[in-house]
Amino acid sequence: MARGRPARRSRTVSDGPPAWLRGRAVPFPEDVGLAAPTKLTAELREWLSAEPPRYPVLATIRPDGSPRLSVIWAMLMDDDHVLMNTRFDRAKASDLARDGRASLCFEDGYQYITLEGRVSSRADPANLDIEALRAHYRDTKDFSPQRGQRVSMLLTIERVLVHLRRL
Repeated sequence: MARGRPARRSRTVSDGPPAWLRGRAVPFPEDVGLAAPTKLTAELREWLSAEPPRYPVLATIRPDGSPRLSVIWAMLMDDDHVLMNTRFDRAKASDLARDGRASLCFEDGYQYITLEGRVSSRADPANLDIEALRAHYRDTKDFSPQRGQRVSMLLTIERVLVHLRRL
């Protein structure tokens, strides 16, 4: 222990907010919700499928346990799955091969929907999945030189976090 200074105790959740924040918290408006439905509702699916398509952020877990974030193309397949694709030599692909837990956050300013779950991967040797994603995002990139180098990732949705207004 340093001379003249008492040891600092770590704060815990049960301690409540720090002194400088007490009495300053502003509640969220009533029309903002944070929930964990098990399935996507029609309204949530519509928001996620809006035009133009949103570019979600994929969170994976690095080998040291810290998060890795990547903007990625993603497309809802049904109420339980989201399709993504990357090159097999990308860090996110190796992160997910080692630990399949992932989070995918679609945002629009301060409104967002986060989908959490586990990812299964499969080869995309004919580039069929990346071509479907390219068409979904109306992009003109030619992926034919990467034939045999791509992997498709299918997120099985286990949890849905919602922070939207008016839904």
